Amino acid sequence: MASFHYMIYKNDSYFDVAWRRKKGAGPILVNLVHDVDLLRYLIGEIDSVQGMQSSTARGFETEDSAVVNVCFKSGALASMTISDATVAPWNWEATAREDPQYRPFDADAYYIGGTKGSLSLPRLHKFSYSGDPSWHKPLQLDVPAVDPTLPHKMQLKHFIKVIRGEAAPIVTPADNVKTLKALMAIKQAAETGVLVRLEN
Repeated sequence: MASFHYMIYKNDSYFDVAWRRKKGAGPILVNLVHDVDLLRYLIGEIDSVQGMQSSTARGFETEDSAVVNVCFKSGALASMTISDATVAPWNWEATAREDPQYRPFDADAYYIGGTKGSLSLPRLHKFSYSGDPSWHKPLQLDVPAVDPTLPHKMQLKHFIKVIRGEAAPIVTPADNVKTLKALMAIKQAAETGVLVRLEN
């Protein structure tokens, strides 16, 4: 199971640009791409999605909030909440500390649960039991060390190595196409309310 959250409040002046109020310019197609990328990278390929969207907060043509259910080919399940009209720290920008224009919060935005342990991101809180899992045992918390290097610098260094032929890209063009197809399926599901299966 996994639960991903992207809840942030975009200032009103952001919407002074007309296209940002139009259908297709909401957080599903503008912001959710990063979360879908990470979801696929960490959990695997997506089989089907369900969704709902709302434009109640601002009343624009496009959505300001949405919820998405994801079923993976492995059978794993995930839920995603996204809103650009919510005052909250539960988004990657506020929790990951990668961008200085966002005030950092000691919180998580992603939760991944498994039968042998669970992990929250970006704080990397890993929860597990000693020995066989049992809800009657005390949970153990492990926080692994994190490389303090800014991820954007690490990405740029990797990109340069790829250009020089010294490394293979971590994310391929085929990965990008799969993420885009998943995003379009999510948008379709949110607009229609039907279960949308992704083609292989």
